[in-house]
Amino acid sequence: MQRMKHMQLDPELIAMNRVSEELKYLNQGQRIRVIDWAKARFNLIVEKPVEVPAAVGIPAPGETPAAISTEPTTPTVPTEPEVEPAARVSEPEETATKPTTVKTKQAAGKIFTEFETIDDLFLRANAKKVSHRILLVAAYLQEKGNLHELASLDINSQLKELGYGVPNITTLINGLLKKKPPQIIVTRKEGDTKQSRRKFKVTEKGFKDAQSFITPTDNIEGD
Repeated sequence: MQRMKHMQLDPELIAMNRVSEELKYLNQGQRIRVIDWAKARFNLIVEKPVEVPAAVGIPAPGETPAAISTEPTTPTVPTEPEVEPAARVSEPEETATKPTTVKTKQAAGKIFTEFETIDDLFLRANAKKVSHRILLVAAYLQEKGNLHELASLDINSQLKELGYGVPNITTLINGLLKKKPPQIIVTRKEGDTKQSRRKFKVTEKGFKDAQSFITPTDNIEGD
């Protein structure tokens, strides 16, 4: 009866049982050599190695194989640690601001073309010194008349019409020439004597200084 029972077993199970019985008395190195020999002896080609968990390996002598669970296991997905949200920094609200009006004067020399006459210029001018009046007239004549040079006689003639005639205009013009940087420069002389008539030209510095004597329109309207 026992023989009949033994013959009904699967041949593979019988072979595996025998191999297991023989291998359990060997150490790890001996088992590997025996299995390698069996592969080479029977020309066994393993297409894809199967990783066997240690729990289902061959049990050590005297150990009982552990029960293998057939229930599918759910892979454990690592979870990211919860991070507390950073405190929200409130951005300052943009407030509507009124545009700042910067009152600037026109470029040097350009403002003089706005005046129809030299009388209109002096109504807006605040020239208290004689040298300031000379510079204003010279800048006006040069820019308004589009002149390249001026004579002291031309400047003094305009001053006389305004009631500001200057007896020593040559001396005062020399003071403007000596400014650093100069407000007026000599362009040429007519003759070689000391009484030679000179021609003058207002410099960029002179135009800026002359313009500073003019009261801006916005200041007049605000009074």
